[in-house]
Amino acid sequence: MYYLRQLPEKEHFIFHNLRLQERDYYFQIDFLVLTTRLALILETKNIMGKLFFDSGFGQLIRMKDGEENGFQDPLTQARRQQDMLSKWLLKDGGVRVPIEYFVVVSNPSSIIRTDPGKAHLFKRVIHGDKLPERINGLGSKFKLDVLDQREVKRVCKLLLKSHRPAEYDALGRFGLSPSDISIGVQCGACGKLRMERVYGKWYCADCGNNDANAHMSALKDYFYLIKPTITNQEFRDFMLLESPDVAHRLLNKLNLSFTGVYRHRIYYAPTEIESIGR
Repeated sequence: MYYLRQLPEKEHFIFHNLRLQERDYYFQIDFLVLTTRLALILETKNIMGKLFFDSGFGQLIRMKDGEENGFQDPLTQARRQQDMLSKWLLKDGGVRVPIEYFVVVSNPSSIIRTDPGKAHLFKRVIHGDKLPERINGLGSKFKLDVLDQREVKRVCKLLLKSHRPAEYDALGRFGLSPSDISIGVQCGACGKLRMERVYGKWYCADCGNNDANAHMSALKDYFYLIKPTITNQEFRDFMLLESPDVAHRLLNKLNLSFTGVYRHRIYYAPTEIESIGR
């Protein structure tokens, strides 16, 4: 993202972790850059060591500290995404757009190699710092607009509307349950849990810090780790808060979507959890 931000904003529309459905399958793109001339898929890899792109067996081999590890070939992944995005844009967006792709190795210390005679792969595999240069270089290959500004904005809105975030079970991945999570509001100054709500602010008895909005970080943790919905009772249990009225006021100030009334009300996490409190 650091290098993509160097591109002119009005000409490049950037999507991160875009997940779309094509028939019965979902496909996810690390970064998609859309312009009036083309769409560019970026498959990013942050892998340290010596990276060998084995074209014969279609795999990526990482050599580090005397060990070899095999990974799925990111070039194959990018080509698959290229094919599925092309079908999706035609079927759902009604447009034909040239689609290019790069595999971006974001770790600058990684060494990239491939088979003898396969140096053409380096036209597709690049380090992150080469990204702006390569993207600008595509302008000499794709000189004509295939979409006007109005069409680009329409496709952008359609992509955002069609995005389907993947459900991620963070606790299940590590064999944990909600009871393993330490509850309470964490102090941003000293890191201790169990801040108390005193006179409209959260107070830390360990260091004396006061913070009116410390519950927002705790709520983000809840949505990430426990589940994407919360009730007044669940909010109080997780924040170690006694008053239903205080919990009601704090939740309502966040403008979360909800269903139900009174004690039956259920609040829903926003699509972008990090947007809470902004």
